[in-house]
Amino acid sequence: MNEIVKTLKIIYWLMVTMTLAMALVFEYIVEDTVGMEADPTFEYVWQSIAVLISLGGLVLALRLFKIKAVEQQIKEKPLTHYMTMSKVRFALIEGITLFNLVGYFLFINPSFVWLALITGMGFFFIYPSKERLINETGYMEK
Repeated sequence: MNEIVKTLKIIYWLMVTMTLAMALVFEYIVEDTVGMEADPTFEYVWQSIAVLISLGGLVLALRLFKIKAVEQQIKEKPLTHYMTMSKVRFALIEGITLFNLVGYFLFINPSFVWLALITGMGFFFIYPSKERLINETGYMEK
């Protein structure tokens, strides 16, 4: 069980670092080469989709282990399915955060940065630990 938690922590920090690295690369290397004069309707649609994806995806990522199908899978093979679903959870939050960052760099609209920060804060609530593994799976080491 400790090896799984250690592996998940490594993956967690890689995901967080990758998200921050992408933000820094876009901000300091790409800088003014992006940003387009888009149709305001297109920007509004993108922003509406970003808000819906951010809220829905963040709630889904935080409540992933409460979904009945996931609970059933975890009862069958607790450790392997916990690791898989944790990776899905990390990828979901990272993907949503990067989607919002792309929106910012396309439209130079600070509301996308706020959405990216809000979804990025979801990483703080899913830090992998032995206690979290036990609480979310009910698995006790023999």
